Amino acid sequence: MRDGLSATVGGSLPNDMARYSHLTLSQYCVESYQRSDHSDGNFQYINPKPDLLVFRGTDEIRDVLSDVQLILMTRFDSHVVDLIGELVESGRLQFPITLAGHSMGAAIAQRAGILFRKFGYQVDQIVCFAPPRIGKNKHIKRITTCYRNGNDLVTYVPWFRHQSKPIQLAHFSFRVVSRHRMSEYNHLMRKKYGLES
Repeated sequence: MRDGLSATVGGSLPNDMARYSHLTLSQYCVESYQRSDHSDGNFQYINPKPDLLVFRGTDEIRDVLSDVQLILMTRFDSHVVDLIGELVESGRLQFPITLAGHSMGAAIAQRAGILFRKFGYQVDQIVCFAPPRIGKNKHIKRITTCYRNGNDLVTYVPWFRHQSKPIQLAHFSFRVVSRHRMSEYNHLMRKKYGLES
C-alpha cells in the first residue's frame, strides 16, 4: 500500500509499486534535520515507521566536519554493520524496508542497503538526494534512485559511480551551496510534481 501523498498526486510518481513515493521520502529527509531518533556522533537517522529508515546528511558547514571525520575513519562499514545489528535486534524494523537519505545520509543508506541484502534482509527501495558516489553494487543497483540538483558538487565526488544515473532536478547555477540543502531538494521535488510553482 502506498502512502497518502503519492495517491493525492495522481500516482504519477516514480516507482509506483514502491511503498513510499519519492516526494514523501524527500519530506522525511527534511524532517531528519529537525529531529533524530538516534545519534552516536557519526550516524543520525529517523525511524518514522517500522519499514522506513531515513538518514540525515550534510546541510550545514558544521556537518561537513563530521562527514570528513567519518570519511577518514577506516571503520565506516563496521559502524554501519553495528548500526544494522542494533536496529535488527531492537525489533523496531519491519521488512521489506525502505531506506532514504541526503548527502552523507544517502551514502549511509546505500551502504546499509548493501549490508541488509548481504545479510538476507529485504530492501524495497533506496532513494538518495545529493548522494556522493560510492560505486556501483549489484546488491542495490536496481532498487536505488538518485537525485541531483544541478551542479551540486557533492554528487560529483569522489571518483566512483552512482548506483543509477541521477535524476536531474534543476540545471546549472552559480548558487552551489544552497543547491545542496535538503530543503532545496524538497522544494524541487514538490515543484516537479506540481505541488509548488
